[in-house]
Amino acid sequence: MIHHPPQNGPRSNQDTPRDDRPVRASLKRSCQSLNNIISRMMLGFRCSGEDEWGKGIRSVVREATEIIATFNLSDFIWFFRHIDVQGIKKRAMNIQFRFDTLLEKIIKEREQVRRTKVEKSSKDFLDMLLDLSRRMRARKSN
Repeated sequence: MIHHPPQNGPRSNQDTPRDDRPVRASLKRSCQSLNNIISRMMLGFRCSGEDEWGKGIRSVVREATEIIATFNLSDFIWFFRHIDVQGIKKRAMNIQFRFDTLLEKIIKEREQVRRTKVEKSSKDFLDMLLDLSRRMRARKSN
């Protein structure tokens, strides 16, 4: 076994601490742009703004991501599988309820807008799903 004595300083440029603020800022802008693209395709509006929808969706997604990354004893110790020791199941149910409520509001608002306005030429995914739902209800009633 070869023993290497400790060195007094960094061995190379790779070992020196770097300022990662530009990388984090760039990553934040990239995630924000990706979020805008996806939300525009799916819902027809941007979720990165400071409006009610944007803040609500970001909050729910942030909390859901946090729960996914949390170590859960119930996943690894069989005795705890039916006991919510850390409160993760309760938090997940709360997030699910908030997300469902938020989506219901978005859908109801879109349905109301669609009833009062002439249909727009470009449709997002939510418009397509609402059209499909309307067609399915029409088929069931016939």
